[in-house]
Amino acid sequence: RRTMTLYLVIITLLIPATKGLVGYDCGGEGFNITTLSLLDIGECNIEHLKPKEEEVYLQLMQLTDYDRTTVTQCKVEIDRTIFYCGMSSHVSAVHNGRREYLQELGEFGCKRLHETGAIKIANAEIDRIQQNTTNLRSITLAGSASVDGRCTGAQYTDGYGTWENVLVQATVRITLNSIEAPIKRSTRQVILPSGTRCPLTPGYCMDNKGAESYWPPLSIDHCHFDQYNILYEGLATKLSSKKNQSTPTMYTVTIQDTTFALTKTSDIDVCGFRLAQTEHPKLFILETQKGRTFSSRSKVAVENLDIFLYVNSKFIYVEKHQDAAYTIIP
Repeated sequence: RRTMTLYLVIITLLIPATKGLVGYDCGGEGFNITTLSLLDIGECNIEHLKPKEEEVYLQLMQLTDYDRTTVTQCKVEIDRTIFYCGMSSHVSAVHNGRREYLQELGEFGCKRLHETGAIKIANAEIDRIQQNTTNLRSITLAGSASVDGRCTGAQYTDGYGTWENVLVQATVRITLNSIEAPIKRSTRQVILPSGTRCPLTPGYCMDNKGAESYWPPLSIDHCHFDQYNILYEGLATKLSSKKNQSTPTMYTVTIQDTTFALTKTSDIDVCGFRLAQTEHPKLFILETQKGRTFSSRSKVAVENLDIFLYVNSKFIYVEKHQDAAYTIIP
């Protein structure tokens, strides 16, 4: 028995070790065992299909997040001092004689100031007011004073009180601005240069620096043509599938200042225009003819520039170009 056991141990040690991968099919009624080879590679017979290529005229459009409007701003700052003008032109201080405040003009007064460049404050008239700058003037609001120190008093009334027989002098700062401000569509807010965000509908707002701001109502566009910026208009190469193929339609452009490759995912209808939705949710393509365009090309507002969108388009162009190159390799 010891000799037999020794022989069995020796035979077991002499058997070479091996490795295998065993797969079990548990879905069928029978019990099948399949052996897979990890050394041999099977043949790959891939049919090379060349897409249909044609030249088309198109517009590449971007759905924008911001609109723009013209904002008219007025800011009138008054720093006034009141003196009592007594006998023999003796002057003395009065209660609440010094005050700094902002004088509101209202929409009509603000627009008139922009148009005429002149304004009347109490008894003082100020003219030659320039836009897009701050105008500083020294004026007399009530009474009079001569160069030799004599004064004449008068009655004066403003929002802070009424005084008799006084001389009122003031320093006035007038700032006029006419600017293009962005409108955020999702929140319907006008964003002023000071950073103040104002509701769009009233057409009026005072910013955090005290400037009255007015803007006209936006025109109603039911087709929302104004919500698209034209990024490119011209000829492009359209790659589409032939019969019995399921490859997607792709548009490519490679010129000196424009490079993109975008794949059509679906179609949408916008007031009679059939737009191709691309893999980018903000980019659309319209196949058209010269002269029959969706919208005219204009300068894209800074707020609507999306660097990540354009960089991703560049990467996708490289990817699609490589796919097309591999497809046409015989």
